[in-house]
Amino acid sequence: MIAYIAKIFANPLLLLWIALLVSLYKPRGYRKRLILLNIMFYCLCSGVSSVTVSNLWKVKNSFDENIVYDAVIVLAGVIQPGDERITGDTDWDFSFHGNSNRLIAGIKFVKTGHAKSLLVGNQPLRLYNEGPVVRRFAEYQGLRKDQIKIYGDVRRTVDEANGVKIFLDARNYKNVILITREIHMRRALALFNRAGVFPDTFSVDSFAGGVRWEHFIPTVGAVSNLTNFLYELFGYVAYYMKGDI
Repeated sequence: MIAYIAKIFANPLLLLWIALLVSLYKPRGYRKRLILLNIMFYCLCSGVSSVTVSNLWKVKNSFDENIVYDAVIVLAGVIQPGDERITGDTDWDFSFHGNSNRLIAGIKFVKTGHAKSLLVGNQPLRLYNEGPVVRRFAEYQGLRKDQIKIYGDVRRTVDEANGVKIFLDARNYKNVILITREIHMRRALALFNRAGVFPDTFSVDSFAGGVRWEHFIPTVGAVSNLTNFLYELFGYVAYYMKGDI
């Protein structure tokens, strides 16, 4: 119990919010501004706001477990090389982050027989190309070389949508499924649809359930989630204005 309480009050945003509430006892001339400041702070930093907008923004999964998909599309930016000092065929050869969940989910689709192949683009970065790293990790996870398809270099989601369209048309693939983070799915799917690709969808890193009591406490995580939503929203609007959506 002590550790749980300590964790709550170790949250710097909660302490800042308490300080803002206390500041309401300032002279009356400042009170209206402080009330507005409190409201803005709470709306931006509480989990209620981030969960609400995320639930409104998300796209419902359309994955059909009775279909064997020709390919599962996994967007780039999912894995990095590991520590070069470590050698051997182990998972220490790779470095994972939040977006790695979509790669792991895509590999699982192929391993369980729900998809025939894993389809990814190569993201050329300053120190390495991601495609070969993805291929090596997928093989380490048990996929065969012929089950891993890398269709070309990509730098943005719109590049991936156009590249996938060319790849699918050349091979007459019909049933495909797109995997990405839940917060990114709406923008990604719109770009793919605009390019003429209409995949089923499966989101990872989804928000489970509705609003819980802890969502009423301002947290750094809530700010991060709201930031991700605003990034996706502004990106969607920008692509729409350019005619890519």
